[in-house]
Amino acid sequence: MEILLADDDNKILKSLTNILTLQGHNCKTSSDGFEAVNEYKKNNFDCVLLDIEMPGMNGIEAAKALLSVNPDVSIIMVTAFRDIDIIRSTMRVGAYDYLVKPVLPEELGRVLEKVKERNFLLRIKRDYQIELEAKVREQREKIEKKMLDTITSLVNALEAKDPYQEGHSKQVKEIALEIADKLAYTKKEKEMLSYACMIHDIGKVGIPDSILMKPETLTEKEYAIMKKHPEIGEFIINPAIRNKKILNAVLHHHERYDGKGFPDGLEGKKIPESARILAIADSLSAMMSKRPYRKGLSHKEIVEELRKNSGTQFDPKLVKICLKLMEKGEINYNT
Repeated sequence: MEILLADDDNKILKSLTNILTLQGHNCKTSSDGFEAVNEYKKNNFDCVLLDIEMPGMNGIEAAKALLSVNPDVSIIMVTAFRDIDIIRSTMRVGAYDYLVKPVLPEELGRVLEKVKERNFLLRIKRDYQIELEAKVREQREKIEKKMLDTITSLVNALEAKDPYQEGHSKQVKEIALEIADKLAYTKKEKEMLSYACMIHDIGKVGIPDSILMKPETLTEKEYAIMKKHPEIGEFIINPAIRNKKILNAVLHHHERYDGKGFPDGLEGKKIPESARILAIADSLSAMMSKRPYRKGLSHKEIVEELRKNSGTQFDPKLVKICLKLMEKGEINYNT
């Protein structure tokens, strides 16, 4: 085992080192508690032997510090006192065992065998915990994916009711993923953004059809109701979806870069990036699409809108990306 010894008496350190070396262990020594704690932080020791009476930081203080670094550290307290109260105090701190000076080789060997068994059991426990957490995470991800697929199907059905909205979320996703490519998003990040785009309007299930499908401009009262859909959407998916990027994108995709959006009036970089991407992709899709009261905007008109709203409605960095994508024909528009 790798063992750390801490004692201010060099003779004791040498004696314990010799015994432990003969028993096949590797040793590192420290002369006080501070040094022992710092040494432990730098190395992975199987066991720490601490003398109780040391200058500066004593053994009990050092034990507390070590346990704050690693609650599972195996600490053996070494004392010259046979006072049971001192021995009990070392155990209350969280030490695993104790030895009374002068330390006999056979007693030291016995205690270290117990430490070896303890460490083995702790490793089994940690491995089991890691495996269990991995299985729980895997199962949760499967449930989340199923829920996301179900919500996506619901959004598709919702859009199918309105010929002017059909395919909107899919188009938003395609635009957002083009932007994400330019931002060097990972496959996993793009997957999460993709889901956020597909379900960003799920909150509209809580908005009356008379408002959703109204061919004229909404009244102030109707618009106030419509503005509730991001919060409704986040409320719907929150119990089942744990991914913050998806939740934030759904909740904040109508925030504005100048802080005049809704629901929370977030400003600039305080708006999550996923929401900023979704906001510009959502607006681009809306500008490209026909509406009862207007036709889809032309390429020139969309470029003008993006430039006009850069830094106010949209993140300027994302506007530059979109303009380049449109210039290269990597964003298709319906005109």
